[in-house]
Amino acid sequence: MQKKKDLVSCIVPVLNEEETILNFILSLHRQDYRPVELIIVDGGSTDDTINIINTARDDLNDESFSINLFKERDFGTIAIPANARNIGLDNTAGEFIFFIDSDTCFINSSTISTAINEIGERDFISIYFKPIIDTKLEEYISKTMKMDGIILYRKKLIKNIRFNPTLGFGEDREFNFRLFGDIRFYGHIPCSGTIGRHYPHTKTELKKQNEWYGRTIIRYLKAVYPMSKKEFVSQISYVFYNFLIALFPFFIIITLVISPGFAIILLILFTAQILVRFLKYKWNNFDQYVFLVWYSLFNAFFFTKGMISGFYKKNNAGRNS
Repeated sequence: MQKKKDLVSCIVPVLNEEETILNFILSLHRQDYRPVELIIVDGGSTDDTINIINTARDDLNDESFSINLFKERDFGTIAIPANARNIGLDNTAGEFIFFIDSDTCFINSSTISTAINEIGERDFISIYFKPIIDTKLEEYISKTMKMDGIILYRKKLIKNIRFNPTLGFGEDREFNFRLFGDIRFYGHIPCSGTIGRHYPHTKTELKKQNEWYGRTIIRYLKAVYPMSKKEFVSQISYVFYNFLIALFPFFIIITLVISPGFAIILLILFTAQILVRFLKYKWNNFDQYVFLVWYSLFNAFFFTKGMISGFYKKNNAGRNS
């Protein structure tokens, strides 16, 4: 008699994801592993996201594949990914659980079955992301990113832990720092499968992402400091770097008036640090260098703008604040 397989639960927070959610659902449905439970938690979508999910649920639900939709407003006033994941975790029935976003998709049909086969008796295994490229902007951004992924957890490992609902940026990292301590939790038990991931397609998406990161970074720094000094130093360095780069054009204008020679030195230093990144990414053409200049200034400006707004804007951790 064939052994009954364990239920795998996939928890996805959504907010106005009409462009990506159906592709994600269909890619999950194409997985050769069963049974699978998809828990979607909506943070207040105003586009067609809910209708798309309901239609997919009517079309795809069966004994071995189910889509369950929850709305954050039914559980309180918070609308934030961390809270959505907690709602999903409170309502899951799976022996194995993973948290993921709708801008990802399964690029082959055996990713989940591979992870289940390879996890063995362990309590978790990581699955790396593989970039999915639709635009030139997305291609360049993907080349600047460190490899990361998701973690497939055995339920008993995380049954007594929840995401910090006050966090925006870094809520998943903070969750894993509390769970595992100060270790490199992505990749030290890697699965041979991968999951496709999109990066920002447009300048508008990139702008919103950086504003959200900036708006919520201070909360993350406060939360992570007691758990990982290394992570704290890394992130505080990132904050100061972006702050200085955001102010760089103003420094240049002021120093051109006061001391043109010093302005030239600042330009040389800025050019040099961009060149270091250029060489780090092993890029080799002028267009890529120009992109890095623009990318650094663009990210820094909107990150800093978000960080400043975070000091006075209430409920600033929400995705749609």
